[in-house]
Amino acid sequence: VSGTIAIPLVYILFRKLLGARTSLLAAFLLAVSPWHLRLSHAAYEANLGLTLTLLGTIFVLRYNYALSAIIYSLSLYSYHSPKLFLPLFVLGLAFIHRTRAKSLILLALLLLIIQLPSSTSRAQVSSFLRDPEVQLSLSDFTGHPLPARIFLYFSAISTRYLQYFDPSFYFVSGLDLTHPSPFNHGVDYLLNLPFLLLGLIWLLRHRPKWLVAWIAIAPLPAALTLNNYHFVRTLPLVIPTVILISIGLFRSIRIIRSIRLI
Repeated sequence: VSGTIAIPLVYILFRKLLGARTSLLAAFLLAVSPWHLRLSHAAYEANLGLTLTLLGTIFVLRYNYALSAIIYSLSLYSYHSPKLFLPLFVLGLAFIHRTRAKSLILLALLLLIIQLPSSTSRAQVSSFLRDPEVQLSLSDFTGHPLPARIFLYFSAISTRYLQYFDPSFYFVSGLDLTHPSPFNHGVDYLLNLPFLLLGLIWLLRHRPKWLVAWIAIAPLPAALTLNNYHFVRTLPLVIPTVILISIGLFRSIRIIRSIRLI
């Protein structure tokens, strides 16, 4: 049910930011996305977290911070990824919307305080520091100065983080963690690759701050944990993915029309 509710929420949230047609297409692409469909069918908690994130963000953009705080709080306890994604994203919005910065910073601090008890216990279980390879590397760095160990932490996190921008995650093997898993299937259709590339070109040209913030923050929860290519923890990335593909589709239509006119 939560996965179904997320579809119209995408349209409502991005209609004013991107226009009605692009938002409607993005909502349709979410409805047929293998990433979203797989988690919806299996009723993963991450889907509920994403739906509540979308709903809470709608109220943030309408300056209803009290209601957004309640909805975001529910998202924090629906799944683990929002515990990091939401406070950082709200802080990002504070830097973007300077006139509302005080209210947004207070909201981010409230979210951090609410989820602190459960986050500390979860971090002890799933932290990347529990990775045997990282622990082995740390043992080799015993006695080394602190900067060397900090570099090791940064290297481990950045390697995990960049995996979620690897084309193979999107179009080759991103869904391999599911049970049962489709054989060699990414989190999106290979057919959408050219449209995603056009959307990325648009992103580089226009650089909407809210979208850049969403893309940059979404992989962090997975990057700080044990597993590689964890498509459940990075589910918030499905939103900018369908947005960029929808933008790329409309750009390709314009290109085709301009060629016909010539």
